[in-house]
Amino acid sequence: MSDPLLQVEAIDVAYGDIQVLYGLSFEVHAGEIVTLLGSNGAGKTTTLRAITGLRPPQAGQVRFRGESLAAVPAAGRAGLGIALVPEGRELWPQLTVKENLELGAYGPQARPHAKQNLEKVFTMFPRLEERQQQLAGSLSGGEQQMCAIGRALMSEPVLLMLDEPSLGLAPILVDQVMRTISDLHATGMTILLVEQNLHRALEVSQRGIVIETGRLRLHGSSAELAASPEIRAAYLGL
Repeated sequence: MSDPLLQVEAIDVAYGDIQVLYGLSFEVHAGEIVTLLGSNGAGKTTTLRAITGLRPPQAGQVRFRGESLAAVPAAGRAGLGIALVPEGRELWPQLTVKENLELGAYGPQARPHAKQNLEKVFTMFPRLEERQQQLAGSLSGGEQQMCAIGRALMSEPVLLMLDEPSLGLAPILVDQVMRTISDLHATGMTILLVEQNLHRALEVSQRGIVIETGRLRLHGSSAELAASPEIRAAYLGL
């Protein structure tokens, strides 16, 4: 296997006096979809925030393409090709769909290609093109999720991280989100996914990493984890 695209090396992360991650380590290789699994409060979102630089670790480090990100601020990490679709989407509700998308291309690397990338997003999500002058806050939940994914794609990511992309969506929209993730993966994009719908997440990913109370509990292929009695009982309710 090739060298890892992303290496999380023994990171400790805390919010004030409350430690959330304890020596967490894992790798993501180029071209993979890897799913982070775990119950609420396990530390999955905090892991993504540590990778993006929004919550730097107190110990350990994150490497991207072999280089430490310790001295790279969050905005600089976006420029390296790391993008996060946050839980809850976090769009600017009083801006139009097009304005939200264009803000995804604010970095100097992506800005010159903003027009071409906007066309690509509209090709992937025709509904967004139809609604480009509509306020983002007036979109349906599914449309907002597409807008959030589109905004991340405007930054030309190498690694796309999605935090609970199907949360609160109707089943038919969950299908659409998962198809979108598969389509992006088919273009060669590397994806790190946090998803409460564990059955669907394991279907779409190659590997899974189970975090329990901030520590690595299990890891393996998605097929292995889906077949594990422990995982089926604890996380899939089977």
